[in-house]
Amino acid sequence: MNTEPEHDTSRTENAGTASQDPAPPADTPPPPPRTDGDETPPPPPPPAPAQGGLTARHVVSVILALFPGLGHIYNGLYQRGIVLFLLAVGSIYLATEEGVMGMVVAFVWLFNIIDAYRQATLIELGLATDLGLQDAPQPPKSGQLGLLAGAGLFVIGFLALLDHTFGYDIDRVWEFWPLGLLAAGAWLMIGAYRQWRRGRDEAD
Repeated sequence: MNTEPEHDTSRTENAGTASQDPAPPADTPPPPPRTDGDETPPPPPPPAPAQGGLTARHVVSVILALFPGLGHIYNGLYQRGIVLFLLAVGSIYLATEEGVMGMVVAFVWLFNIIDAYRQATLIELGLATDLGLQDAPQPPKSGQLGLLAGAGLFVIGFLALLDHTFGYDIDRVWEFWPLGLLAAGAWLMIGAYRQWRRGRDEAD
């Protein structure tokens, strides 16, 4: 009597079930490479500014500084240029009228030239300046030059009107030029005081 071998049905079912299991995704990213330390190395320090030599800015600044204040105005340092111009005018007046202050005239003139060269160097190196006059190199604000030009034209036109229409001796106006120095000094002191108050309020 022939008997057929019995097949293990449970093994066949398990094999079929195993073949239906989904395979792991093939696009799984590999683990990151191992490193000796846990901390990442710090980034390299930024390169130091190049120590450039004599540039066109230096030459133009020194040439313009032969007239007090123009070298600084070329570099965008308007307040410093105006102050140096007023200092030169005041010292020349005292030297001619009173017979003194001759050394002060020479000092102001030479300081104006040397400082113009120094400010040009700082601008070329990308460094800001803070010498008490809020003169960080920056372009003028929109409308600033127009306001100054308009005020200058108004004053000149008003003086010309007094001279030609009302017969006022315009030469007498120049007798009060020290008032301009007082006004400029007061304006600078008020601006410095406001900046000091603003900095103290921000610190608090």
